[in-house]
Amino acid sequence: AGTGRIGLKWKIGGIYTGVMLILAILLIAAIYQVTRNTMRDQLDKRAMAIATNLSDAAAGHIASKNLLALHVVASKYALLDGVAYSFIENNRGEIVAQTLGTFPSELRQGFPIAGRRQIHRRELSLGGRPVYELGLPVLDGQAGSVYLGFWVDAVQQEIQSALLPLLGIVALVPLVGALLSFLVAHWIVRPIVGLTEV
Repeated sequence: AGTGRIGLKWKIGGIYTGVMLILAILLIAAIYQVTRNTMRDQLDKRAMAIATNLSDAAAGHIASKNLLALHVVASKYALLDGVAYSFIENNRGEIVAQTLGTFPSELRQGFPIAGRRQIHRRELSLGGRPVYELGLPVLDGQAGSVYLGFWVDAVQQEIQSALLPLLGIVALVPLVGALLSFLVAHWIVRPIVGLTEV
């Protein structure tokens, strides 16, 4: 009777614990996905706000062909937190200001044609680090475009720092659930074993 009692208690407790563990894993996966998507949306909104400001700041200098002022503006925006680089091109597609020293060839691959009037988004790698790039036309593309690159791993670190406390709390749920399930199993099994012995 004692071994049957232990066996039944472990079976009930194990099933409860397994169910709790599966639910916790599904919950963690869902939380991670939702948070990741939200953070990417926030990155895009932040990139759009910064690129819009850069576009507005560069418009007059592109029109007056003030290259020194364009370099100052591009450098100012490249110093913002999480920004990898910025560059500005005129309406002929010539880069008139940039913050990268020697312009990397990987940025030229898949580059949009000059005079585009659409917002340009792409993901690429720069020096082995992933970058999210946003290009915005200046004066509806008539003056040129501004481009900002953002470090993706900086966003991933933000996601992780936001998620770790939450995931820690969610991870406690199966542990507490396991303890409770064994207590419940004990309460359920005791009368059953008592009845069996009677």
